[in-house]
Parts: sequence; structure tokens; C-alpha cells
Amino acid sequence: IIGSIISTFEVEAAAFYAFPEIVAVSENVVAVVYEGPNSLHHGHGWLKTLEIEMVTVPSVTTQDASNITKTSATGHGDITSIGGGDCDERGFEWGTSPGSYPNSVTETGTFGTGAYSLGLTGLPSYVTIYYRARAHNSLGWGYGSEVTFFTADPPAVVTRSPTDITSTGATGRGYITDTGGINCDERGFEWG
Repeated sequence: IIGSIISTFEVEAAAFYAFPEIVAVSENVVAVVYEGPNSLHHGHGWLKTLEIEMVTVPSVTTQDASNITKTSATGHGDITSIGGGDCDERGFEWGTSPGSYPNSVTETGTFGTGAYSLGLTGLPSYVTIYYRARAHNSLGWGYGSEVTFFTADPPAVVTRSPTDITSTGATGRGYITDTGGINCDERGFEWG
């Protein structure tokens, strides 16, 4: 147990068979009974109350990827809790099957809570990528949920001059010059 001693006092220790004995845990306070100088003869021990900092792995969330092409993307994560000690690594892991992440990208340093982004490169083209954020502290790795995206270049389009222009509308015209390698599932216009 790592912590600083808050108080020490002698207690009846006849009920304890092994020392040290943890006798209470509440939030960040642990009470431990140690064998005292008279415990062999009088059933006494020393109760030391320690205040400890509970360390857990970091809590991380995974956001949708951006800047997706057929071989790269930008991963986005957020360290929402460092778990009691600064994170020394953060990044992403990814693969082409659900729950399997044989590839990773990681940066090292000293990281607190907050959002971060890293490039994912060398991705296979025209497949679904399964990825998740991760962060590391002295206790180990914390992981975000799995998020998916499909690797393809965005389509290229050309906007042409509208026709049938009236005071209340017009007919928009456009041309898809490159689908990015897969069929487009939406098309349309925006204006303002």
C-alpha cells in the first residue's frame, strides 16, 4: 500500500491472525493493523490509517476518424481520466476484423486529460477499419470503444451552371468525375 500515515494508535488485535491485516477501506483511506510490540503476549497491535491515491488505468473514448482516404485517416481520441497518474503513452490501434488490432500508432510524453489526434497510415484500401483509442499510465493500458470507417478516397465532383432559373428556384447541375473507388451512396447540392 502506498500512502502517507494519517494516524497511529494501539488496538486490541486478538481477532487478527496475520499481520499486516487490512481492516477497512473507504474511498481513499485504508486502515491496516500491524503487529505491535506486545501483540504476542497481550493481543495488541498497531492500527495505522493510511491515505492512499487509488491508481487505475486511464479512461479513454474513441471518436470518429476524419480525413479518410484509401490508405490513411486521422484518428481522434480523448483521455477523460488519467487514473491517478499522468499518462506516458497515447495512441490508437487498428485492424480489419472486429476486436482484432494488430496495428498501432503511439506517441510518448507526459499527457493529462484531453483530446488528441494522430495519423493512421498504411491502411489497406477499400476495407472497413476497426480502431480504438488507447492511453497508458504506470498501471497499464486503458482502451476506448471500437469505431469503424471505410477506406476510400472522397469522390471528386464538378459544379456546373444551374438552369431553369426563376425567382423561387433553379435546377442544379453537377458531374461526378471520380467516385473514389466505390459507388457513391449520396449526391446533391448545397447552397446558402
